[in-house]
Amino acid sequence: MKVISYKEFVDICKTVVESCTGYDTEGAIYDRGHQLMIEFGVDNICITVFLKYDEPSGYWDTDVRFIAEFDYGYDDNAQAALKITDRIKHTLAELSDILSGYLIDYGPAYKEGKFWQYEWKLPAYGEK
Repeated sequence: MKVISYKEFVDICKTVVESCTGYDTEGAIYDRGHQLMIEFGVDNICITVFLKYDEPSGYWDTDVRFIAEFDYGYDDNAQAALKITDRIKHTLAELSDILSGYLIDYGPAYKEGKFWQYEWKLPAYGEK
């Protein structure tokens, strides 16, 4: 397995999710860097990547999860959520497969403690 930096880990997650779904995303980091939440600008729809310690290697492994909680109504939010969830299965498989080849060197990012620097916002309307 290849060891990558925390920044590389975040960049890989963002790139894979956006390229597989075709949607822009927003990334937030929680739990002192152990949780990367990738949102699509639609309420209660996100892919979350958790870091878990791999004791034999001394580095960090990943656990990819999809979280969705929405009403099957006919408002714009529900319709957008349904479009995103149609693409999620492939995205989760692709992201899990790619991340399975890596271990994350979380130590330097943890020591620095500035996890906000790895977060990103949805582009403003019309920007890319």
